[in-house]
Amino acid sequence: SSKLQRGERGTSVSRYAGSTFNARFEGAGRDYPASSAAGQPAATGRPGRLRTPANDRDRSLPSLAWRTKARCARPGRVVQWSHGTRWLVRLALGLLVVAGLAGVAEWLALQAPGSPWCLGILPGPVASLRNTAAILSLALLGAAWLWPWANQGRGAKLLLLATYAGAVLTIGSMVYAAAHNMYAIQLLDPRADAGRLVAAKIVGHALLGLCLLDFARRLWVYSPPTGSARE
Repeated sequence: SSKLQRGERGTSVSRYAGSTFNARFEGAGRDYPASSAAGQPAATGRPGRLRTPANDRDRSLPSLAWRTKARCARPGRVVQWSHGTRWLVRLALGLLVVAGLAGVAEWLALQAPGSPWCLGILPGPVASLRNTAAILSLALLGAAWLWPWANQGRGAKLLLLATYAGAVLTIGSMVYAAAHNMYAIQLLDPRADAGRLVAAKIVGHALLGLCLLDFARRLWVYSPPTGSARE
């Protein structure tokens, strides 16, 4: 009986070796046997590890390299911004540039009067321009981030145009005032262009205030969007 059992074990081992063990060597003495049946991974000599040959990579159990290659070949997620978000970001970046230039002009205006680096203008209006442009640019970046939420219902494009108009009027009037040594806040000024300058600045501030109120109303009324940003 013992001889019969040993013969049966030898027969089963020889059948298994003849059908599944077609060894080939890769690397430093590591054997990777192929599979006899299509779609059946073969043993690698290590317990619990399986390997699928090259012709079976499209089967149920692909190799690790094939899975990595397939994962890398998948297209990445593309973030799509709406036109309103892009225009708000552009306006914010432009105002950041204005704030930086105003900071340099303020530094030059604070030099000694006899210095060749003295710009010859009042530093107060330039500092006011720098602060206003920097704060407005940061606010516009926040508005650009929340624009998909606020871009719902009617009047979204009008809100965007009003924001641009208010920013241009405010910053433009302050740039002109800083270049001509004016604060653009005096209601009664003997200079001829002072009244129009103050009016332009007040209109710009009013437009920005109304846009802020309408933006807050949209965030209060509408629900946050769940999908991608819409036009």
